[in-house]
Amino acid sequence: MTERFGRPGTFARPPDPGRQPVITVVVLGDEFSGAMAYALDCALFMPASVRAVRVRPRSRLERPCPIPVDDLSGVPSASLAKVSACSDRMVVQSGGRDVDPTLLDLRRQTSSPVVEVDGNGVVMRVSDPRGWSMPAVGRHAG
Repeated sequence: MTERFGRPGTFARPPDPGRQPVITVVVLGDEFSGAMAYALDCALFMPASVRAVRVRPRSRLERPCPIPVDDLSGVPSASLAKVSACSDRMVVQSGGRDVDPTLLDLRRQTSSPVVEVDGNGVVMRVSDPRGWSMPAVGRHAG
C-alpha cells in the first residue's frame, strides 16, 4: 500500500502482522480539532488506534478531546522523533503562513508520514520519511 495525499485507509508501510496501525495526532497549539477529525475519520476506514501527544505544556484554554492527550517531555523534536518511530502516520493541524519550527523539525526527522491538515481536517501537505514533502492538490477524500 502506498500513501497518496494522506488518503484514509492507506499507510506508507503495512503494520506488523497482528498489530493495528497507529495514527498519532500531534498537538502543537490550542487548536487541534481538524487533526483529531482527520485521524478519527481514517480510523473508521481502516481499523487503527488513535493517540494524541502534546508537545508544549497545556495552555490555559483547555479544549475537549475524545481521547486522552499525553504530554511529551524533553526536547520537542527529539520526543517527536521517538513517537514517529512507533507510529504509522503522524497528523498535525497547521495554520497560517508561519510554520511552527517544531513542525519543520518533524518533517525532516520523521520515521512515518506526516499529514498536515487545516482546521476542518482537509489535507494541506504530506511529508514522507524518504525526504519528500509536497502540498496536497486535492481535498481530503473521506
